Amino acid sequence: MDILIVGPYPPPLGGNSVHIQRLVSLLQAEKHRVKVLDMFADHPTEHSPSEVLSSGDGVVGKLRMLISTAWSTPYDTVVHIHVSAMGRFKFIAPFLLILFLRQIKVITIHSGSFISKTTTHLQCIYVKFLLNRFHGIIVVNQEQANHLKGLGVLPQKLNLIPAFLPPPIDATDIPYEIKSISGKKTLVVTSGYLTPLYHYEVLVDCIAHLDPGAFHFVFAFYNAVDLEYEAKIYVMLQQFANVSIIRDQPPEVFAALLRQSDIYVRTALTDGDAVAVREALYFGKTVFASSCVMRPDNCYVYQSGNSSDLCQLFLSGNESTYRPSEPYFQQILHVYNSISA
Repeated sequence: MDILIVGPYPPPLGGNSVHIQRLVSLLQAEKHRVKVLDMFADHPTEHSPSEVLSSGDGVVGKLRMLISTAWSTPYDTVVHIHVSAMGRFKFIAPFLLILFLRQIKVITIHSGSFISKTTTHLQCIYVKFLLNRFHGIIVVNQEQANHLKGLGVLPQKLNLIPAFLPPPIDATDIPYEIKSISGKKTLVVTSGYLTPLYHYEVLVDCIAHLDPGAFHFVFAFYNAVDLEYEAKIYVMLQQFANVSIIRDQPPEVFAALLRQSDIYVRTALTDGDAVAVREALYFGKTVFASSCVMRPDNCYVYQSGNSSDLCQLFLSGNESTYRPSEPYFQQILHVYNSISA
């Protein structure tokens, strides 16, 4: 099968781009012919694989590469578009739908924040029109599915598939500062963009109330940064000796960090299906997550924004041995096959 994936490929890092990277590897392992059109990269890096096409420099370069790719894509190719909050995508979607008019088109929506941005009558009509032009729609949680059904998106097009593909197991190491602590204290990891959406304050408040001799916290920031929020969080974290900060580490380093951790904390106020949450569960780690969306089984959920509620989870000695068994990759293949038949 020929597959063109349109979406970000690392770098930059993020749940969306890491998911695409792993999806490409799994598809290639099953002998599918895959190309990736990275609409975010201006130029390929020295580490970019040959199947990744950068979209060119500037608006004109991106437009030229997009048109060239569309014209050279066979009609029997599955075009799988990955988007986050559908912010900018809403404006370029009609153009993509025209360019790939003859191809089979699938879209995966990774972020849950698009729900709050499609509430007015005109927005609802527009998104309904766009999404019904796709042959298949992959949503990553039940909230997304319910929202799109409410907009009038055809239910038969919707496929609920969590955005989790297992990370490769390798011997990647983690920073010595953190490795030296593993096994001596409870190692707690959180991750995400450095933006207010992730609401790290709720975890910072917990750190102030927990025994520094018993816990060590790692904040793994990547990709998007709100400079004002960054300054605020750094000031808050500098008062603690039992906190480490890592920035923009490769996916394999973060996976290695999760394997050595004890607890993963997801503090986001709005979420899709967080890859890091499922990754931590896959490694058998305890997961504390905000209640902003329905979380996977065996997550310990606290009320979003409530630090007292989160602190109580730390003090309760919760453990997890959950490992997901759902064949999410096979479910994606099933979508490809069912709409190609």
